Amino acid sequence: MVELMELGAGVIVISGLFSFIFNYSHVLGSLLSLELIGLGIYFLMGLGSGFLGSEMFCVLYFLVMVVSEGVLGISLLVMMSSTHSSDMMKHYNSLLC
Repeated sequence: MVELMELGAGVIVISGLFSFIFNYSHVLGSLLSLELIGLGIYFLMGLGSGFLGSEMFCVLYFLVMVVSEGVLGISLLVMMSSTHSSDMMKHYNSLLC
C-alpha cells in the first residue's frame, strides 16, 4: 500500500514537471504546475516522515515555503496582468523591464 502511495506521489511530481516544461506560454499555467510539483513533494515528504516516525517540522517548513511561493507568484501575475494586460510569457522581455 505504501509503494502505491509513493508511486502516486511520484506521478504527481512527474506530471507537474512535464506540464511546467511543455506549457510555459502562460504565467498562470506555470504557477499551477509549480504548485502541483510542490504538492507531490509535500506528499512524498509526509509519507517518508510519517512512516519513519520522525518529526514533521521539516514538512511544515516546506509547506510554508510552497505557500509563500504561490502567494508571490499570484501577486506577480496580478501586477503583470494589470501593467501589460496579458499573462502570456512571450510578451515579456527582461531587457525592456
